[in-house]
Amino acid sequence: MPLSLQTGRDNNAIIRHRLVRELYGSLKQSVLGAICHMIVSLISYGATGDVMFLVFFFIVIAVFIGRTWDFKRYRQAYTPEAENDLAFSRRWEFRYMVGVSGIALWIGAFELYSVLFHGFQVPVYLAIGVAFGTLTSTIGRNLGAKKLTWTFLILGVIPLAIAIFAVGVIEENYWYCSVAVVFLPFGMVAKTAAQEVTDLVETNYHNRLEAEDLSVALNLALNYQPTGMMMLDGEGRVALLNQTGRHMLKLPLAGDEDELVGAPFEFLFDTVRKRYGVTVEDFEPLRIKLRGLLGGLEDKTTIRTPEGRHFEFRVNHLSDVDQGNPLQGAVIVFTDITSQVENASVMARLANMDTLTQTPNRRHWNSLVEASSSKIRLGERIAICVLDINQLKLINDTMSQMAGDAAIKQIADKLNEIEFETIIGRYGGDEFVIAIPGIKSTDDIAVKLDTIFNKINTNYIVHGHSIDIKVSGGVYVHKSGRFVLTEAFSRADHALRKVKGMPTRAWTEFTRSMEMEYQRTLQIKAALREEISENSLKMMYQPMFLPDGSAFDCCEALARWVHPELGEVGPAEFIEIAEEIGVIQMVTRAILMKACKDCATWPANATVSVNFSTLDVAHPEVLGMVRSCLTESGLDPRRLQIEVTETVFVNDFHNMSRTLKSLQQLGVRIALDDFGTGYSALSYLTKLNFDKVKIDRSFIINVAHDLQSQLLFNGIVALSKSMKFDVVVEGVETQEQLHAVTATGEVDRIQGFIYSRPQTSEDIIERLTDGDPPPTPSKLVTFETFRKGRRA
Repeated sequence: MPLSLQTGRDNNAIIRHRLVRELYGSLKQSVLGAICHMIVSLISYGATGDVMFLVFFFIVIAVFIGRTWDFKRYRQAYTPEAENDLAFSRRWEFRYMVGVSGIALWIGAFELYSVLFHGFQVPVYLAIGVAFGTLTSTIGRNLGAKKLTWTFLILGVIPLAIAIFAVGVIEENYWYCSVAVVFLPFGMVAKTAAQEVTDLVETNYHNRLEAEDLSVALNLALNYQPTGMMMLDGEGRVALLNQTGRHMLKLPLAGDEDELVGAPFEFLFDTVRKRYGVTVEDFEPLRIKLRGLLGGLEDKTTIRTPEGRHFEFRVNHLSDVDQGNPLQGAVIVFTDITSQVENASVMARLANMDTLTQTPNRRHWNSLVEASSSKIRLGERIAICVLDINQLKLINDTMSQMAGDAAIKQIADKLNEIEFETIIGRYGGDEFVIAIPGIKSTDDIAVKLDTIFNKINTNYIVHGHSIDIKVSGGVYVHKSGRFVLTEAFSRADHALRKVKGMPTRAWTEFTRSMEMEYQRTLQIKAALREEISENSLKMMYQPMFLPDGSAFDCCEALARWVHPELGEVGPAEFIEIAEEIGVIQMVTRAILMKACKDCATWPANATVSVNFSTLDVAHPEVLGMVRSCLTESGLDPRRLQIEVTETVFVNDFHNMSRTLKSLQQLGVRIALDDFGTGYSALSYLTKLNFDKVKIDRSFIINVAHDLQSQLLFNGIVALSKSMKFDVVVEGVETQEQLHAVTATGEVDRIQGFIYSRPQTSEDIIERLTDGDPPPTPSKLVTFETFRKGRRA
């Protein structure tokens, strides 16, 4: 389907108008024709002496003057708007027909007069030549106009044929009649030729109009497309530059006088340079880029303007597009990619920077440190420092997560104010990392670290509240040899754990004395990654007694991991590492399976309590794991109790509570461990139906001697009982503590060294089956002599 534009014009009217305009454009030919007719008249007069031919001479002059005046009037009346005015075209076509008819009548009269009064003498021969010469010129000069051809045949040729035929009849010379008859097919040939010329001309005009429409469409497409386009000829001159390109390059828009078209490519970009106000020296790198582009060294290049815009130039050499293409030169397409460049910059920043603090994230910080460490000179050191915000959980729980984020942001701002060279990053949560390259000495690192921690360990205004925030840090200084970031970070993180137990220290450096412990940690990690099974676990169980110590029906499972090389590893050591390296589910499953199998061998009224961490409860397969252990061990679900701390609800209360309710639906009991040590436990008590709460030992250390501690303890117990929870008190060690906690009369169970140390499964079976007398409370057993390992 051909391209069509809704231009609002009548193509037929335009074609008719252009035909008429062509008719009125042939005045020169009309003048030559009139001169020929005047010469014929004078020759006829000279040959015959007949004055009538002088009359014909003056008649030709009169017709010529009339037609010349008509041509002038047309040129005065013509306007471009008349192109669509069909009435205008018809009116002037009619006037032109009148003029042609006058010439045709003159020729016809001249022919009749010459034949009838002078026979076959010179005027007749001239008349025949004028008739057929004028007919031929009419077809060609008037673009085969059919009306004009018919007019001339009727008025100019047929009278001649009639006159010759009549003379032949009168003189009985039938050869004359034959000559007249020949005029008929000649006239038909002339008519057919006129028709073909007319069709050819009209077809040409139709094609020209379609070409004009196509040209307009292409110009619109070129000028209004979002990209700039330039075409160069084979000599490197500008053949085309669209309006978008002119706008992008700050060049004048195309007009009647376009100095850019035909100009050398170098001239064009020199004009661009001046428009942007760039010096020749500053523009030279861009010129080299563009020359390389045109020379085929590259197929695209990007240029940044002084205003910060980014243009991408691509070139296609015409000779490369089609080997049979006769055109030479190139087409250059250039696009404003500023938004893409800016978006890419934003995306790169989002990929590399922590969105909260606008400091490098883990991946980007690692790459920055690796690059910096490769530039360390001989004798210089690099320090890796891992920082931890100590009170962030308190801020999140007592104020809000937004308040915690605000505190993190302020700490990051202070770190960014440090004047000496550092590479600061955030690994996530409450953990920052700092690399300090170019350290000269031990004193140098001490001074710089003291500067950092003195700056960030201060009061912060968070949501209108003044908060004293402390940040702890572990530091590893790499002094010589190959620098491995993962090893340096791991040692710094180990030092951070150490400094957490030093209340008076803000930071500590990883030392040689820590190396043995660090290596043991690495061994534990490696061993945990290989496997930990229930067979490698040594399980101990601490009973939960009635307040009078007369009996117990539940024991808390306490695991020890026995390794052939590491020996016996306590839960406080290996549980945290298992969580760190992501194998805690495997460890928990082994502990749970061992505890369930042991409990299945106890009397039917005895239950076992197993600690689950936040990661355990959050794991999507936790329900399947519990079902599997219960099924394989044959333990009734009602004989299993799972202990969780309130930390499991901090990040995702909805999902965690749903998981615990699903466990209860299995028949498993849920106990809230270490109750009272957090900041939001009371709200959890109102939303979750715990079977039991275990009050942490921190509430009973001074309960026997301090009134405030006793009042607080009594309040927690009263609250728990009002919500119909069983209450277990942990860590009871002395007779005074036992007396204080049982004085309320509301405590359901006592767990602590006052009644029993952790026992083996065999010991538990023996005590449950033999009916041993209640244990005698001992003042000699203290918590410090045997600290049970617990899981957070």
